[in-house]
Amino acid sequence: SQLPRLHCIFFDKLDTPCPDFAAPESHNILQQANILKSTAEEARGAVVELLRVTLGGDSVAAEYLLLQLLSRVQRRTGEMTLGCHSLNLAGCESTTPLLETLLYILQALCPRTIAVPMTLESFNEGKWTPKKNYDTGRLEPGILQVAAGTQMLLDETQMQAGNLGESGLRGLEALKLVMETQQLEYDFQYYKMSMPTDIAFTILSHGKSLLAADTVVPMKMQSSPEEVLTILKGMPVAKLRSYLWTMRGLSHDAIFQDSVKEGIEERIVTMRQKDKNLGPKDFHRLLNLSKLMAASHGRPMDVSDWDRVQVLDAERRSRLN
Repeated sequence: SQLPRLHCIFFDKLDTPCPDFAAPESHNILQQANILKSTAEEARGAVVELLRVTLGGDSVAAEYLLLQLLSRVQRRTGEMTLGCHSLNLAGCESTTPLLETLLYILQALCPRTIAVPMTLESFNEGKWTPKKNYDTGRLEPGILQVAAGTQMLLDETQMQAGNLGESGLRGLEALKLVMETQQLEYDFQYYKMSMPTDIAFTILSHGKSLLAADTVVPMKMQSSPEEVLTILKGMPVAKLRSYLWTMRGLSHDAIFQDSVKEGIEERIVTMRQKDKNLGPKDFHRLLNLSKLMAASHGRPMDVSDWDRVQVLDAERRSRLN
């Protein structure tokens, strides 16, 4: 057979892609959280500042990107997938320096980070989903077939006017499906099989993306991002990686006290009275972001996290007008 094989004598499956977690006991998320608790605020501030400079001085976009880096699939209930979040950074004017610098920084902070161009060529000629080749007897990989916990940076700024062929439309629909459901279809020619994924999508675009991201943040870049490379040299990158991965693991462990539930319910009622257009999807997004906000501070969620997200989201919405 021509199929590749890997013979393994022993293996130890790790829950983290961070090579800095060397000792087995450090793989326990709760133990790591207790260790990092005293330094969580300092690490959070360092990550936000690093992202702010990377994004040309945009502190609002930096906050949303931090929450994005902490998002993950928390739970699957029937056809619903809870916890994942997609982010669209719109209004990117100078694309190449931003993409290259952002990719470099994200790969330093999150080892499982890849950049994927969104172009007519990539859709029409690229293979987005895995497909069984019965001539070779092999399952050919697809762009969306990545490890759980991958940060996928989609560059839509390269998209030009033109037509998508049949293959391109299938690729675009596959991408939309994974973003919405975190399910990837494997094509076995005679049938298709859906497999669960856990991919965090961040989209760079000139205007609003072709993809329906959970949160759209119009960028306000005030400076060049290149200087961030100098700042990165003085950062404790290993500690920042540990902070991000540990707090990401905590983002699904939010346990609400009755007082927190009541406080959030009161705020939702007030918001609904002021804006009848708000629906369950809007409140689910805000609640998810509030959980991520709490995780970013290394503590259980309280009402103040909901209020912080409201202030952040109000600034974001003001840019949409």
